[in-house]
Amino acid sequence: MCDVLENYYKRVKKDGITAAIIHKGRLLVLKRRFFPFIIDPGKWEFLAGGNKRGESHDDAAYREIMEETRLRKGQLRLLVKRKNVAKMDAKRSIKYYNSFYVFASNTKEIRLDIENSRYRWASFGDISRHEDYTNVFLNERSILKLIERALDEEAAERKDN
Repeated sequence: MCDVLENYYKRVKKDGITAAIIHKGRLLVLKRRFFPFIIDPGKWEFLAGGNKRGESHDDAAYREIMEETRLRKGQLRLLVKRKNVAKMDAKRSIKYYNSFYVFASNTKEIRLDIENSRYRWASFGDISRHEDYTNVFLNERSILKLIERALDEEAAERKDN
């Protein structure tokens, strides 16, 4: 990567969100396009994005989900919210903090925007083994436990319905 981009990445201060979306026991992962100033291009990750000035993390989560997947707030149910989750980019050159969300979606139909080139519904095992997946949480074990609990809750609700 050129020096200009490397220096930009080292200085970046992100205030944003990361969102895992569950549908019928699977987790949505998006493949990042190769664009300048996109962190981890070509990598599979959970949905993520920055806050706009004055925007709450909750509002940013719903806006980013709508922008990147076209899922509307009414199609989602919040299962988990955790503030100040430490993350790093895949090269481990940038450390930043996000609010982390897990939502259940009532549909698997996704329409991608320009930021991502593909999507897939991955198993928890794929995520925990990092198969084609690169979100780097510094406290990964606790994040995986949150996701696992949310998956259990979503499965129990499907069973009840």
